[in-house]
Amino acid sequence: MNDYLENPVYRKAFFEDADRIIADFQKDYSLYKSGENKEEALKNIHRYAHSIKGLSAMMELADVCAMAENLESVLRKILKEGIFDLDAGKKGEIDDGFNKIAGLLKRIKDNSKD
Repeated sequence: MNDYLENPVYRKAFFEDADRIIADFQKDYSLYKSGENKEEALKNIHRYAHSIKGLSAMMELADVCAMAENLESVLRKILKEGIFDLDAGKKGEIDDGFNKIAGLLKRIKDNSKD
């Protein structure tokens, strides 16, 4: 196990990046729902899931990494199929996935403060 989360410099950088990624997701997901450039928005959202997966793997946050990996897989399949008008179930799956990731990251952040 690494001690990155215990290191204040790494912890701060990790949570700044994670917070930015979650904020960017919310912005692009709102654009997607408004109908503006759905394909680009979904590509960005896929990239955000991938980024969270990588960051959380580096920090050895296995639960966050697994959630992000599952979400990334869902988005990869959507992009591969090329069907960008998602049904309510897929939209909910994406929204729920990022909400769960954001919630878990918040709990970890709150529990790891100096």
